[in-house]
Amino acid sequence: MSDVKDDVVGNFAIQNAVNFSLIKFLVEKGIIDLEEFQEYMKDQEFTFRKALSPEVTERFSQQISEAFQYIAMNVSDED
Repeated sequence: MSDVKDDVVGNFAIQNAVNFSLIKFLVEKGIIDLEEFQEYMKDQEFTFRKALSPEVTERFSQQISEAFQYIAMNVSDED
Protein backbone atom coordinates (compact mmCIF):
# COMPACT_ATOMS: atom_id res chain seq x y z
CA MET A 1 0.00 0.00 0.00
CA SER A 2 2.94 2.30 0.57
CA ASP A 3 3.81 2.17 -3.14
CA VAL A 4 0.34 3.45 -4.04
CA LYS A 5 0.66 6.31 -1.56
CA ASP A 6 4.12 7.15 -2.89
CA ASP A 7 2.74 7.15 -6.45
CA VAL A 8 -0.11 9.48 -5.49
CA VAL A 9 2.21 11.87 -3.66
CA GLY A 10 4.63 11.79 -6.59
CA ASN A 11 1.86 12.50 -9.07
CA PHE A 12 0.66 15.47 -7.02
CA ALA A 13 4.20 16.84 -6.81
CA ILE A 14 4.63 16.51 -10.57
CA GLN A 15 1.28 18.19 -11.28
CA ASN A 16 2.11 21.02 -8.87
CA ALA A 17 5.45 21.59 -10.61
CA VAL A 18 3.76 21.66 -14.02
CA ASN A 19 1.06 24.07 -12.81
CA PHE A 20 3.65 26.34 -11.20
CA SER A 21 5.75 26.40 -14.38
CA LEU A 22 2.73 27.18 -16.53
CA ILE A 23 1.57 30.07 -14.34
CA LYS A 24 5.10 31.48 -14.13
CA PHE A 25 5.40 31.35 -17.93
CA LEU A 26 2.06 33.09 -18.43
CA VAL A 27 2.98 35.85 -15.95
CA GLU A 28 6.45 36.35 -17.46
CA LYS A 29 4.98 36.62 -20.97
CA GLY A 30 2.42 39.16 -19.78
CA ILE A 31 -0.48 36.93 -20.72
CA ILE A 32 -1.91 37.15 -17.22
CA ASP A 33 -1.45 39.86 -14.63
CA LEU A 34 0.08 38.59 -11.39
CA GLU A 35 -2.04 40.79 -9.12
CA GLU A 36 -5.24 39.77 -10.90
CA PHE A 37 -4.21 36.13 -10.65
CA GLN A 38 -3.54 36.47 -6.91
CA GLU A 39 -7.00 38.00 -6.39
CA TYR A 40 -8.56 35.28 -8.54
CA MET A 41 -6.92 32.58 -6.41
CA LYS A 42 -8.24 34.19 -3.22
CA ASP A 43 -11.74 34.16 -4.70
CA GLN A 44 -11.36 30.55 -5.81
CA GLU A 45 -10.21 29.48 -2.35
CA PHE A 46 -13.27 31.15 -0.81
CA THR A 47 -15.60 29.47 -3.33
CA PHE A 48 -13.95 26.10 -2.76
CA ARG A 49 -14.24 26.39 1.03
CA LYS A 50 -17.94 27.31 0.79
CA ALA A 51 -18.61 24.10 -1.13
CA LEU A 52 -17.03 21.89 1.55
CA SER A 53 -18.55 20.63 4.75
CA PRO A 54 -17.36 22.41 7.90
CA GLU A 55 -15.66 19.20 9.07
CA VAL A 56 -13.60 18.88 5.90
CA THR A 57 -12.74 22.57 5.91
CA GLU A 58 -11.58 22.39 9.53
CA ARG A 59 -9.55 19.23 9.00
CA PHE A 60 -7.81 20.42 5.84
CA SER A 61 -7.78 24.19 6.34
CA GLN A 62 -4.02 24.60 6.18
CA GLN A 63 -3.65 22.35 3.13
CA ILE A 64 -6.45 24.21 1.33
CA SER A 65 -4.79 27.56 1.96
CA GLU A 66 -1.41 26.26 0.87
CA ALA A 67 -2.83 24.76 -2.31
CA PHE A 68 -4.46 28.01 -3.42
CA GLN A 69 -1.78 30.40 -2.21
CA TYR A 70 1.45 28.63 -3.17
CA ILE A 71 1.54 29.58 -6.84
CA ALA A 72 -0.09 32.96 -6.38
CA MET A 73 2.36 34.03 -3.71
CA ASN A 74 5.56 32.45 -5.04
CA VAL A 75 5.46 32.99 -8.80
CA SER A 76 6.97 36.46 -8.53
CA ASP A 77 9.70 35.23 -6.15
CA GLU A 78 11.03 32.47 -8.41
CA ASP A 79 13.90 33.11 -10.79
